[in-house]
Amino acid sequence: MNQQRHIIKKQIIELNLSSQQGAFELQNEVSRLYRHKVLPLIDNLFNQFSDLDTIHRINTLEIDLGNIDINNLEQELIDKIIAQIQQQLEEQISLSNSSFSTPPQPNTELGKSSPLLRRTEGETGENLEVNKFTSVSATRYQRLSDQIGKSEIASKRALQLEVFSYFIQTGMLPWWAENLSKQELEQYCDRLITNSPNQVKSIVEQSLKNPKHLQRLIYQFSDSTLLKISGLFTGDSVQFIADYNTDIKSVLAQLEQTRNIPAAKLRLEIWQGLLLSFSSDSNNQIDKFKLVEENLLHIATSNRINYSEFLKNIVAKIEHLVRAGKEFKSTLPEILDRIQIPSQETQLIRAEARASQLEIFNDFIQTGILPENLSKQELEDYCDHLITNSPNQVKSIVQQSLKNTKQLQRLIFQFSDSTLLKIAGLFTGDLVPFIADYNTDIKPVLAQLEQTKNIPEAKLRLEIWQGILFSISSESNTQVDKFKLIQDNFLHIASSNNINYPELLTNLVAKIEHLVRAGKGFKSTLPEILDRIQIPNQDRQLIRAEARASQLEIFSDFIQTGILPENLSKQELEDYCDRLITNSPNQVKSLVQQSLKNPKHLQRLIYQFSDATLLKIAGLFTGDSVQFIADYNTDIKPVLEELEQTRNIPAAKLRLEIWQGILLSISSESKTKVDKLKLVQDNFLHIASSNRINYPDFINSIVAKIEHLVRARKGLKSTLPEILDRIQIPSQYTQLIKEREQLEHLLMELQHLDLNSQIFPQHKQQINQLKTEIEILRNAINNPAQAQRSSELITRFKQLQKSLETLKFNIQQELNYNQTRLPDTVNSFSDSDEIYIYNAGLILLWPFLTRFFVKIGLVQDKIFINTTSAERAALLLQYLVDNSTEIPEHSLPINKILCGIELLEPIDTNLEITEQEREECENLLSAVIQNWSILKNTSIEGFRRAFLQRNGIVRIRDGSWLLQVERETYDILLDRIPWSIRVVKLPWMDNILYVEW
Repeated sequence: MNQQRHIIKKQIIELNLSSQQGAFELQNEVSRLYRHKVLPLIDNLFNQFSDLDTIHRINTLEIDLGNIDINNLEQELIDKIIAQIQQQLEEQISLSNSSFSTPPQPNTELGKSSPLLRRTEGETGENLEVNKFTSVSATRYQRLSDQIGKSEIASKRALQLEVFSYFIQTGMLPWWAENLSKQELEQYCDRLITNSPNQVKSIVEQSLKNPKHLQRLIYQFSDSTLLKISGLFTGDSVQFIADYNTDIKSVLAQLEQTRNIPAAKLRLEIWQGLLLSFSSDSNNQIDKFKLVEENLLHIATSNRINYSEFLKNIVAKIEHLVRAGKEFKSTLPEILDRIQIPSQETQLIRAEARASQLEIFNDFIQTGILPENLSKQELEDYCDHLITNSPNQVKSIVQQSLKNTKQLQRLIFQFSDSTLLKIAGLFTGDLVPFIADYNTDIKPVLAQLEQTKNIPEAKLRLEIWQGILFSISSESNTQVDKFKLIQDNFLHIASSNNINYPELLTNLVAKIEHLVRAGKGFKSTLPEILDRIQIPNQDRQLIRAEARASQLEIFSDFIQTGILPENLSKQELEDYCDRLITNSPNQVKSLVQQSLKNPKHLQRLIYQFSDATLLKIAGLFTGDSVQFIADYNTDIKPVLEELEQTRNIPAAKLRLEIWQGILLSISSESKTKVDKLKLVQDNFLHIASSNRINYPDFINSIVAKIEHLVRARKGLKSTLPEILDRIQIPSQYTQLIKEREQLEHLLMELQHLDLNSQIFPQHKQQINQLKTEIEILRNAINNPAQAQRSSELITRFKQLQKSLETLKFNIQQELNYNQTRLPDTVNSFSDSDEIYIYNAGLILLWPFLTRFFVKIGLVQDKIFINTTSAERAALLLQYLVDNSTEIPEHSLPINKILCGIELLEPIDTNLEITEQEREECENLLSAVIQNWSILKNTSIEGFRRAFLQRNGIVRIRDGSWLLQVERETYDILLDRIPWSIRVVKLPWMDNILYVEW
């Protein structure tokens, strides 16, 4: 029986036809032939070239079938594919056998399949793998473009180590790995410890440097597996560790300070302490006394327990148990006798060193997540202590939070006015009493004012403090201008609530005068300051409000996401951009340059703004050539509308392509003096290649059309006729249009890479070398004398293309390897990264989830009560999918996204489900079926199998999550689902999830 397993990740078939007639039918026929007849034959070929113990990774296998007679389509297609694949396999596997005679060491760092790196869109498999490209040592070949290995060989063991390492680092499996159950993953690890102990030890040593990786190791594997891992470090001390683990659990379960700590958390902390302790020893002989001492100290500091009291209570408890006849497997009682209980001062030093107070405070401001069992009051006391002892660090953290709206909101919502006043004191020195008095005075005034009395109290408090902190932090010295502070504060409140600023000021003055006449006393000098504030006219108000509205940030966010603040119309956006071009030209130019690197951002720029605004943007690059671009744009549109090849292209698409070509061309120039000939030539080439139009025919048709218009006395604003006379059409353009344009894009990518200051010198050298080779190839393509070498030039182009992809991969790998902290999840992924999941149907349940989580006590006020609640919610989602309580973490990517958990965050996946939770899960699934009436009498289990247990791919698109779900024939029922599943956004999710099903 054949047990070989081959995987191809992506297969692309390109068909070039003489006309579009019958193209759709032909596409379907080729697809059918490939799936039903070609793939089985390819599988047989792969079996012939591989064995059960060897893995061949082939990065890209590209074949050209030449011309195929459509009347003999099936036979010719099959014969040519199989013949060419067989030839390529013989060459590539022969090359890999000779080049890699010594099996390479397994790659245990995040690599080709990492969702944190720019992974390739290729194919891999367990016996024969196809993956788009891989990194090969730069010393193997002389020329950069020849450094791309076509294939490589690995043993099964090496691949298993890669899977294990990848899982520890990400909580997921590589896309090419089998979907392992929790028990199978345990057995997987067990075999590796036996067969590859040194490599497993190395992977575990790496995980000890990252708290999340260590958590995942402990959460996902049983005590017996962790003991085997311990044996890699401790030799014959494993039995003592096993006995100590057994003894200490029962003691801590009875101890006053620890008996209420959840068992999973206590297990995590015991194992963290053990692994961190014995991995730091340079030999295998463990000091048992030191191990126990460090373990108890780790448990105490992790739970904010007084270490001295903790030790005393443990000793007393053990003495009591010994007197009661309790036997201990380990020598724990004797070891505890030797441990010296430290003084209060020593204990404090140790506890603070372990607690990483500033890190906890910083993490909370950024994420809203705190260590468990830390109450709001304790957090307040904690912050107070930090302000006293680490003022500069706290000030720095707060300054960072001012740049992020959500972080600043969290700071204000979570801390009392008294703590915020102390924070303000870090910026303002002796002005704190004034801020306190102003804050006291202004609240009752705004509570009575017509424009503000209906604003919720919490929102008004937020806006007052936002304005205060923004104002005092922008001052370069600690002496704050009271007048400016109050003025800024009122302006912030007005603009945040769409209130007319002059009217707000007028009403404030009137209200305060009324209160003063009524005998109301004010703590601050608010009445006097208001007398000095000049009520601005409409123009000055607009200028000030816009200055505070972060114009550039809104413009940048719109270009990247398409999202605008509410109540901003398209015309207002146009006016907004117009003022920015006038007042902040360099910043706008920089934002536009960034958008040119992303096709979707560039499309948005062109679609949303008028020609007049785009011309002003062009002027940032071209100086005095704007008039020519305007005239050219006016002239070329009617010409293209009448031209045979372009008259059926929708006007919006044609406008997009004209502007794409113009902006890409002028932005690539190093000087503002634009070469008109080159601009027009580049523009026509872009339009032709975007619409698959033969370039020489296109130019000839344009020339003929313009000559006809000139003879008909059609006046042209630009010098287009004269420029067209100068355009030479080299013969090789008929074959190299696509390559020529893509070479320009390759150069742009290299220039972008070269701007990154973090990349290594050797990569800089490789960038320069690639630039040189691209320039050489570009000159050859543009040289008519080289036309006869077109096939050779295309081959060379493909080599350079692969070289750039590998270079980008290696640079990204180095950058990620050297990062000490991971960014937020969605920004950790690129548009090319993919996560394969098996529970994609979960998103069908999203409208029911908020109520479900509220009913089982996990969500309150539209947020999870704590981190543990969010993690439990993710596990319950999996129970909804497949009725499982033993859940491997790699099954949970979509669950984490739906519960607002970072994708790389480790989760304890042992679910002890309660009867109430089980009942609510059944109720939820029944409610879904009842509301989706067409399902009628579908059983819960049938619904799970048909819809919830569905394959899918998670990726990033335009800065948001995108889930693409594999379709089945019965998905026609989705047309009758009574709620939308295209866009998913739950209250606790930071990023929108878009769905394609």
